[in-house]
Amino acid sequence: MITYRPLEEEDLEFFNKTRNECREFLHDNREFTLEQTKEWFKSLRPQQKYYLIHNGVQSLGYIRVVELSDSCWEIGMDLTDKFRGMGIAYTMYKKFMHEHPAVTSWCLDVLGTNLAAFNLYLKLGFKINPDIPAKAVERNGRFIPSITMATDIP
Repeated sequence: MITYRPLEEEDLEFFNKTRNECREFLHDNREFTLEQTKEWFKSLRPQQKYYLIHNGVQSLGYIRVVELSDSCWEIGMDLTDKFRGMGIAYTMYKKFMHEHPAVTSWCLDVLGTNLAAFNLYLKLGFKINPDIPAKAVERNGRFIPSITMATDIP
């Protein structure tokens, strides 16, 4: 059974490794040292929440949330390489969103080159927000669109 719990300091080595593995999919693709990650963890604001995803035996990834208001949260998820493409992200997004019924609006940004994530979000009911123009993220001299999606768009 796959569950999640709040990220704790003893999880930071796993978190740092996973975050660095996934950095090509993130808007900030810098690689961080464990010491930098520990400093970052200490500086989290109260509305920033991170949850460790695990199956009782091992850690699989993490969920990241920014509570924009009581009813609107920004969400994201990163899984280690070996657990991608297995339906875990879909299951965990559904579970997490279901377990927070007061949140009526979920939003996120996805890089236009991350088609697997983009299609996952469509499957979860997210839609492109036409009111927010795509931003651009620079990678190796190329500009990649960053698309804002949300669940409450008609």
